Amino acid sequence: MKKVTTKQRRGGKAAQAVAALATLRERATIIIEDRQRDIDTRLAVQLALTNETDRTFPEDADSYVRDLREAVTRAEAGAVLSRVEDLDPQTVEAARAVLALYEMPGKPDFILDALTVLLSETERQIGCRLYHYLDGREETEPGGYSLESLASVFANHPLARVEIGPRFDLAGHLAAVLADPATPASVYNTLQESLSGMVNHRDTMHSPDVIRVALEVGKRASA
Repeated sequence: MKKVTTKQRRGGKAAQAVAALATLRERATIIIEDRQRDIDTRLAVQLALTNETDRTFPEDADSYVRDLREAVTRAEAGAVLSRVEDLDPQTVEAARAVLALYEMPGKPDFILDALTVLLSETERQIGCRLYHYLDGREETEPGGYSLESLASVFANHPLARVEIGPRFDLAGHLAAVLADPATPASVYNTLQESLSGMVNHRDTMHSPDVIRVALEVGKRASA
């Protein structure tokens, strides 16, 4: 049997490492190109892949590979790679509920229109960015609304309201959906759950805005 030298062993391990890295990059690319995934996850994996490929600081090459491997593994396991760990869970769930309703198939067009106007006006009035694109693809493919960005807006502007107009405000549309017997059960349940969660939160219930509305509704009911 021919003896394997130390140099040959090292060469074999190096070839295996190169092949493993190539496979990792391919897995990352599949995630990035998957338009069914949320934009936060695709952006996180794209950033990790860019860092690993560019290796701006060569001495951190191992760290870049570890970060990419972690991002890819978590994404393949179904995790949403949004950096919301430091935000209040109630705030994150509220943002998640809004995006779930926005993306839910089969909802009436006016709900989609109202949500689109709400999100666009929020971007304009607060000066934030909720709709993101993959880097370098703004002109070639659609992006998506970011859970991380929307949750951050809710956290920093919990009582921010978007005035859309008296006849076309979001609250009026949502109230109409809840009152309409033709509303699909899936839409009704999701909307009811998300609204109940936000309204029943202590900070929301004790806010001047909610108390003002409650007093106004009570006054009208007793008139």
